Amino acid sequence: TVSAALSDDRKYLLVHVLHLDDPDALIAEIKTRYEKPLMEIFP
Repeated sequence: TVSAALSDDRKYLLVHVLHLDDPDALIAEIKTRYEKPLMEIFP
């Protein structure tokens, strides 16, 4: 289960994850797959 929100100052993507085995792998996946598109949507 995953939920996400943008911080009030729009600087951070807050991600809440249940049953995560490897936090570093998720962080790397978010950066490589989602960081650029999200920064274009939320400049």
